[in-house]
Amino acid sequence: MEFTRIILKPMHTEKTFAMQNGTPKRLAFFVEPKATKNDIKIAFASIYGITPDAIATQNRKPAAVRSGTKNPGFSKLQKIAIITLPQDADLSNTNLGEEQVANAINAGTSTAELENLTPALSNLEENGKQVEVVAVKKEIDSTKVHAAKKTVAAKKEVHATKKTADVKEEVKE
Repeated sequence: MEFTRIILKPMHTEKTFAMQNGTPKRLAFFVEPKATKNDIKIAFASIYGITPDAIATQNRKPAAVRSGTKNPGFSKLQKIAIITLPQDADLSNTNLGEEQVANAINAGTSTAELENLTPALSNLEENGKQVEVVAVKKEIDSTKVHAAKKTVAAKKEVHATKKTADVKEEVKE
C-alpha cells in the first residue's frame, strides 16, 4: 500500500478541534480502512516529518441509509485515526510547498515546472488550500489535454498521408 494514499483527509468536527487545542495535542484523520497503525504512523511521519507518540483507530461500520426503495442502501465503511503528537511538535512549519506553488503561479511557469511541484500540491490539498491547488491542477490538465490533442492530430495527419500515398500507388499500378 502506498503511504501517500493511507491518510485520506482530516476530520473536522467540534470534538477534533478541541483535541487539537488540548494537551497532549491530537489530530484526527480519515484513513484507508485496510491500513494498520504502523502504516498510519509511517505515512504521517513521511507527510508531516513528525513521528507520532500514539495512534488510536476506530472503525465506523456502514449504516443503513434511506434510499426511497424497498431495500435500504448503506454508507461507506470509514476508519478514523486519532494521532497523538509529541509535546514539542509544531505543524506550522509543514507547509513548505505553499511558497513554491505561489511563486510558480505568480511567475507563470511552464507546465513541466508545475508538474514538478505535484508533491507540494498534494501537501497543500491536505492543508486546506484547495482553491490555489485546483487552479494549478486545471492549468496542468488543460495543457496536457491540449498537448494530447496536438499529438492525436499529428498522428491522424501521418495516417491520412500514408493512406493517400497507398491510394496513389494503387492507381499507378
